[in-house]
Amino acid sequence: MNRNCLVTGASSQIGDVLLPLLLRHGYQVTAWSRQQCRVTNNTASLVWANVDLTESVAIPEQVDMLLHLASIELLPVLLEQQALFSQSRSLRIIAISTCSVTAKAHSPSERERDQAERLARAEQHAQALAMRDGHRLTILRPTMLYGVGRDGTIAVMQRFARRYHCLPIPAQSSGLRQPVHVADVAAAVILALNSQASIGQVYELGGAEQLSVKQLAQRVFVDNQRSPRIIVIPLIFLHVGIYFMRYFKGRTDWSSALLARAKEDQLADNTRACTDFDYAPRVFDGRWPVAQGDAC
Repeated sequence: MNRNCLVTGASSQIGDVLLPLLLRHGYQVTAWSRQQCRVTNNTASLVWANVDLTESVAIPEQVDMLLHLASIELLPVLLEQQALFSQSRSLRIIAISTCSVTAKAHSPSERERDQAERLARAEQHAQALAMRDGHRLTILRPTMLYGVGRDGTIAVMQRFARRYHCLPIPAQSSGLRQPVHVADVAAAVILALNSQASIGQVYELGGAEQLSVKQLAQRVFVDNQRSPRIIVIPLIFLHVGIYFMRYFKGRTDWSSALLARAKEDQLADNTRACTDFDYAPRVFDGRWPVAQGDAC
């Protein structure tokens, strides 16, 4: 196997960490994203291109490893296109999915159930295509991502705490979470890439700690040497707030399912990943994220 890889969704938060890591490990990287690269100084080891995976695109001939960080729903589309281009070579593929496949499968929200079903179908379709065409596919499902300030949960809590010196949390938010640092997911991509045992497998990836929402909020303060100031909001006020955001601010993605899931555990079992490719996530680190350097 050569060391030429294609990274799709390269401008994602995982890509922020994975691209520099690949370069340090001596890989030749072709990076694709829909967004314009922040810095356009391509090097001999990294070539960045703006590519829309919904359009007809061919994976470069020199590439034999595909690291798919874009939506898992786009992976079957990309693999079908390669078959049309008569590219018969076998690709080693690491694809990022999400634990929402299982966490939202039985959500009270029809929208969330539909999302989980679409993700599950995409995984299954990608697995079928990989088997048909001889690709060696591994799927990774991270839990709650955090670490570079671009996620929609921990980063929001950190910004709020930093600005207002307090954090509101919903009452009865007893469900456990297992946030995983994007750097640990990036490391897992490379570990799985070089693991024969991981071929054809699907792995959950969580962090090393299981914490309630209240514990997460406390750690955001404690890890930044600040005294925790937690405000518990009664559910009735949160239901009113969600109604207002849905119908007056157009936030149709907000629903009471958010509060229902706050009472449920959303955890990952790291056992198989630890066994098959030495996955070793860190404990939760609530410190303010440090801006990542531009990989491109």
